[in-house]
Order: sequence, then C-alpha cells, then structure tokens
Amino acid sequence: MGIRVLMKRRELSAARLRRLQIWGTQEKTNAMKVYIFGSLLLMLVVSASAQTLGGSGSGAIGFGVPPITTVGKLSLWTSFGKGATVTVTDGASSTDCSTGGGSNLVLCGYNGSSWSAMSGGGSGSMTWPNAAGIAVYGGSSAWGMSIAETDGGIVAGVSGAWTETTTPVFGKNATSSGTVGLANGNTSGATYLLENVTATSPITENQPPLAASGVKGCTNSSGTETCSFSGDSNHTYFSGTQTGIVSTQTLCSTTYCPAGTYLVSIYANETGTGCTTVGPGALQVELNYTNNQSQAISAAKVSLVSGLGTLSPSMSFTTGGTAFAAGTYAVNTNGSAAITVSTAIVACGAPGSCTGYQVRAYAVPIG
Repeated sequence: MGIRVLMKRRELSAARLRRLQIWGTQEKTNAMKVYIFGSLLLMLVVSASAQTLGGSGSGAIGFGVPPITTVGKLSLWTSFGKGATVTVTDGASSTDCSTGGGSNLVLCGYNGSSWSAMSGGGSGSMTWPNAAGIAVYGGSSAWGMSIAETDGGIVAGVSGAWTETTTPVFGKNATSSGTVGLANGNTSGATYLLENVTATSPITENQPPLAASGVKGCTNSSGTETCSFSGDSNHTYFSGTQTGIVSTQTLCSTTYCPAGTYLVSIYANETGTGCTTVGPGALQVELNYTNNQSQAISAAKVSLVSGLGTLSPSMSFTTGGTAFAAGTYAVNTNGSAAITVSTAIVACGAPGSCTGYQVRAYAVPIG
C-alpha cells in the first residue's frame, strides 16, 4: 500500500511539472505576439500620418528627399519650420506654391511665413538655338546663339564671352614665367618644354610652311619671325643636267628672302664621262641681287673650292667626269629684288663636247 501511494505521488508531480512547462512556453509565445502586434500597430500609425501629411501619392518622409504633396496641404508642413522643402504636384505654373489645381511639379520652400518656388524648381522651359553647334547659356532660362562648327576652329574666351575662332592665339600674356609642355609621341609621360623666361616684348614665330631637310632659319620683321628650312623649294635651286649656260633663275623671291643677310651655298659637279678634249673649259656660278645700298649686283661670281682643295672662281672640267666644287657667298639685300642664280662656261674643247654638269644653290637667312 505504501509503495502504491509513493508511485501515485510521483505521477502527480510529473504531471504538474509538464503543466508548468507548457504554461511557461505559452507565456513566451503570448509575449512575442504582443510585441509583434505593437510593432505593426506603430507602423500603421506612422504610415497613416505620412499619408495625411503627404496627400495622394506620397510615401513617407524620405532621407534627404523632399516629400510630395499638393498645394492645399502645404500648411501641414509648416510645423517643420523655416527651411522646409516640399514638392507639390499640382502647381498652376512652374513657380506656383499657393494656388494649385494645375499639373506642374514645383519645389516649394518655407521661409517661416510663406511658401514660394525655390530656384531651379519646376518643369520650366528653355529656348534652344535652332542650329547645330555648341549652345551658349545667356542667363534667364534662355540659350543664345550656338557656336557653329568650323573645321580647325577652337572655342576660346574673347572679351568675356565664349566664341569660336579659326585663328587661335595659343596661351596669353602672363604676369609670371611658365612653360608649355608638348606631348612626346614616343615615350609616355615625356614632354618637350617651350619657354621664354627672358622675353621683354611679344614674339611671334611663324613655323616653316613646308617640311624639308636642311637648316631652319628665320627672318624677323617687327617682332614677327618667319621661319623656313634651307632645303625647301622656296630657298633652293637645282639646275638639272646642263651642257650649256643657265640663264637667270630664281633662287629666293622677295617673299621668302626679304631685306636681310643670307648665306648662299653652291655645289657643282660634272655628270657623264666628262670632256673629250679638256682645254681651258670651266664652269662659273653667278649671283644677282640688290644689296642693302640699293645697288644692283649682277653676275657676282662665287669662289669655288674644288675636290682637290683648289680655290678658283670656276670648276674645271675633266675627261673623267668626276669634278666637283663648292663655295659660299654672303648676300645682304634690301629685299627689293629676288636673289637669282646663273652660270657661265668657258668652252670645253669643241663646243658641245662636254657631257654635262649640275648646280645646286641654297639660301639661308643669317641676319
């Protein structure tokens, strides 16, 4: 009997323990339900408040994004104080923040007493130029004449405005020294620097109009330098193969050789097999120009140094056709006449028995 009573008590204790565990689990579940319900209720209240303030189509107050409402409900946002911004969807115009009834989007700002359109708000409109090119803003929501495209032109500031020019001036006068870096197409990051840190007056340098071999030289006129290469077609003369005299030929015109000093270089050589009979035959090279004293210089002979080192006013012909000679002559011209070249020949044996010769002449500005 005592054993049965003890077992019964144990069964009752186990049953009570299970009921206590179930009750504890239910309490936790109920508490969680209450927390979830309260959170949902709070969210509904906040959402309803936002809908009331924002009006149709409005969500909640965004992070840094102006709320959206209508003009009639702007008064609900005055509690946010001075500086509040709200977008209305029914502006009567692009700047309306007081009438409503329209369809314009307007960004309205509150100054503490009234609402007004903020600068940059509204759909607005712009007047665009009816032409291809670069539009230039003229202020007051209007765009002025566009800058039309011209091959080779650039846009530059001129007298406080942007304009296009086909004759650009690179850079501008500065109050301090500086350099201009030109990109090096061979090595990345390398530059070729141009600078003039000692100039006391403007210098204009016109680069050579033609690519050519030779020495680069420049002539100066009132601060404007016009440069060229000695090997270009404007400063050279080549006779081709000749068997007789060469009449006056232009070496350098007044356009490319204005007043100044020039060094004229001459190179002459035989061609073919030379003379069948040598005799006293020789070639003379002559220059014609007007000097700085306005004197017309005619047939001024250029002294030539032969391949053997002999100085002579002429190049002697040979039976082998291998003679050559070179010489220089300084010309100081007033620029009124071109520098020209001609040749003279002392007969080589019987007339016409020489196979030929060639003359090359170059004019380089030196002062």
